[in-house]
Amino acid sequence: KNPASIVSELVGVQQRSPAAAEKAFADARIQTGMDIRKELGEELGGEFSLSLDGTAIPVPSWKLVTEVYDPVHMQATLRKFVEAYNRETLKAGRKPLRTAQETVEGRTYYTIAGADGSPLTEAHYTFVDGYMLAGPTRALVARALQVKASGTSITHSANFVALLPRDHYNN
Repeated sequence: KNPASIVSELVGVQQRSPAAAEKAFADARIQTGMDIRKELGEELGGEFSLSLDGTAIPVPSWKLVTEVYDPVHMQATLRKFVEAYNRETLKAGRKPLRTAQETVEGRTYYTIAGADGSPLTEAHYTFVDGYMLAGPTRALVARALQVKASGTSITHSANFVALLPRDHYNN
């Protein structure tokens, strides 16, 4: 897919409708002076996956994986967006987004979270092997990395492989 379409879909999921997503893009352009679709779209490749697993309560267990051409530039773009958003948020008398960065076992994790402290408004992410992996908690992101490293993902499950078509065409 076109990376700008991926960004549009992500915002559309978050906003719950294409019209609301377009309004969010327009509002963000006015507030931040940035074209988010263009800025993020330049960094994204064509691979994108958003999955929900586990229960939705109390915190939905979601994972986002997207191909990223230049993780350093992607992080700089995200930082620039958060800074611009926070400037406008403070002008309006609201609380800014919180950000954090920490290195655990040699891997750098980033956080962008709402000011309310709710786990529903947090995203934790890291970059690995040309992808950005994100989820609602650092622990979930770290666990996904462990599954990948151990080779115990669903694609190695005998039960899952048995469900695949015999002609090897998954669609």
